[in-house]
Amino acid sequence: MADYDVAVIGAGPGGYVGAIRAAQLGGKVCIIDNRELGGTCLNRGCIPTKIMLHATDLLREGASGPDYGITFGEPKIDFAKLVKTRDTIVGKLRNGVGSLLKKNKVELIVGKASLAGVGKVNVQTAEGERVISAANVIIATGSEPARPSFFPIDGKKIITSDEIMKLDHVPASIIVIGGGYIGCEYAGFFQRIGSKVAIVEALDQLLPMMDTDVADELTKYLKKSGMAIHTSAKAEDLKATEKGVSCKVGDKVIEAELCLVSIGRKRNSDMAGIRELGLKMAKDAIVINEKCQTSVDGIWAIGDVTDKIQLAHVASAQGIVAAENIMGHPRAMDYRAVPSAIFSHPQISAVGMTEKDCKSQQIDCKVAMFSFRGLGKAMVIGETVGFVKLIGNAKTGELLGCEMIGPGVTELIEEVTVAIRLQSTIDEVAHTIHPHPTLSESVMEAAENWMGLGIHS
Repeated sequence: MADYDVAVIGAGPGGYVGAIRAAQLGGKVCIIDNRELGGTCLNRGCIPTKIMLHATDLLREGASGPDYGITFGEPKIDFAKLVKTRDTIVGKLRNGVGSLLKKNKVELIVGKASLAGVGKVNVQTAEGERVISAANVIIATGSEPARPSFFPIDGKKIITSDEIMKLDHVPASIIVIGGGYIGCEYAGFFQRIGSKVAIVEALDQLLPMMDTDVADELTKYLKKSGMAIHTSAKAEDLKATEKGVSCKVGDKVIEAELCLVSIGRKRNSDMAGIRELGLKMAKDAIVINEKCQTSVDGIWAIGDVTDKIQLAHVASAQGIVAAENIMGHPRAMDYRAVPSAIFSHPQISAVGMTEKDCKSQQIDCKVAMFSFRGLGKAMVIGETVGFVKLIGNAKTGELLGCEMIGPGVTELIEEVTVAIRLQSTIDEVAHTIHPHPTLSESVMEAAENWMGLGIHS
């Protein structure tokens, strides 16, 4: 008889959630990790970056005070205090994860895991090697920043999103290589706290996964705020110098105090034993089905290490699905309505299909937009940059996707996510009464525009 019903390898947002759900359903569960509870998301990603970005939101809102008859003194950035607040909040949340595991009787094993075959896990702990057996193993080892060999990442002047968490001051200038969501968030943060920022993106637009109109709106705003944007450009001859870093972009040499390399993430699929088990792989990704099963019975995988979407909330959903299937409650993942949120300024969010997706799949789609410039609540708060864009099936009216850029859109996207999941039509969204004055009215207004019945456009 196995020691555990479920052994989870990795205590990130997928792993710990899956472990708790399996325990809630009556399983004897252990979770194994050799780093902090909460994984990258809690300790080096989602949470700490949003704390830092919230600080810049306060700066920006304070700067608009005079327009509303409120005058503040000159703002000062106490970076050490910001870091302390960030680390305090992260610490509280990390302790909370530990308390949740304990409350649900999930055993935490601190150590480095390796697979010794189906149902067997070796764990190298501080006390020595421990061998455990489990009827089911969930691999939730996540991902880490990509560190391509052609960039001389030294962890000091040329860094990744992991090392940036150790920064103890505001750099005078920074080069961000990579215009994806991580690069754009960090670029915006440093620009707003006073750094001179340049983004270098090899593809022809920032946020390559988004439609061009969204990327163009963000690029226009960032350039207007003083940021240098280099698209269709490669950072060549990147090197650390006596004063900082330098690289060649086209025929120009760019210099800065610091360089952040943010060109994607590498799946942590090199754990000992994974390849030996014969799991089906897609390059470095573990292939899973809709139940989060791998090609080997008793082995499950969730989160960034799989061949699915690399988002924390997807990992959590997969953790629940895997746990429920293991414990005899059939569930399947549905990836049709997965929202994404980018905490740049202006914020960006999306769900469902883009125009690019529709064209590539030869779906006859129709698009409608509504600008925040025409929305009362946006004017009230002084945030009128951006728009809501709805994408629907031109023949059936079914809502297929949405992209938003503007104030509060990382919260607004959930309305559209639910609508897509329920296979709603756009006229159903338009006919749903929205409270006034709110930012959510922008979704209704875009739906009315899609129907050709817009009033406030």
